[in-house]
Amino acid sequence: MSIVANAQVEVRPITSADIPEVLRLLDLTGLTEDRLGAELNADSPYRWVCLPGPDGGLSAVHRGFVWGDHLVLKGVSVDEAARGGAAALQMAFWLRESARREGRRGIAAWVAAGASHSALLAGRLRLRQDGPWIHRYLVPLSVAATADGQMSAVEVHRDTPVSGSLSFGRAGGPDEPWITEDLLAPAAPAGRARRVHWVADRDRLCLSGLPCTIFDGLPALVAALAPLAGELGLTVLDLPIPAVDIPLALRLLALGARRLSRTCVTLARFEFSPTTRNAEPTP
Repeated sequence: MSIVANAQVEVRPITSADIPEVLRLLDLTGLTEDRLGAELNADSPYRWVCLPGPDGGLSAVHRGFVWGDHLVLKGVSVDEAARGGAAALQMAFWLRESARREGRRGIAAWVAAGASHSALLAGRLRLRQDGPWIHRYLVPLSVAATADGQMSAVEVHRDTPVSGSLSFGRAGGPDEPWITEDLLAPAAPAGRARRVHWVADRDRLCLSGLPCTIFDGLPALVAALAPLAGELGLTVLDLPIPAVDIPLALRLLALGARRLSRTCVTLARFEFSPTTRNAEPTP
């Protein structure tokens, strides 16, 4: 299904011919012509769509990616001449329907505390902001050098060359709470291996949870993931940290980590099948 922008123009996936226009509209560190071309591959977890403009160029672009069972709506840029309209919402609706057709569990997006625009867009998409409030920290791989041990039973699973999941623990093992439980899925039943989801996002290895039971386990986690990050040419881990944990934040900063935004965020979600998260039937 296409979402109609006006009587003549429809949202559509971008193609390689659109690359110069995308780079004009979306200024992202590390996004090059080659990198964007790779993200357009059919087996890529990334989803790029655009809204053509009246002059033959593009008036808006939206980048998302598949993270676990969800399609995450990530980055939107609208040309100055098209701002103030419904371009961002039109592309988001298109991506939502695309995720439904692909058989995804649902859609998700980061919503910042106090950000009225993103909260309004989340509300129109029926995204529920009932997850924990977190800060996202970029943790350098150099933290691995301080590890005095290794994490046991870490297994890397791949859905695509640049995305997949990580499993920790074995059946029958203890079920201690993680610092941040998986933001994209319910907790695993007791006695089963637990997973978080990963995706390569530009120079970052993004995890959907922080699978350490205490802060001292972080260097060992980074050491366990360093080979995967190095293989993909990534330089940092993107980790979700509880916003209320000030002592943990201070210890992260002492390790050279950097907080991505001044305000805390939550990963708002909507599942297509009716669940306790959804207060009303799927539209």
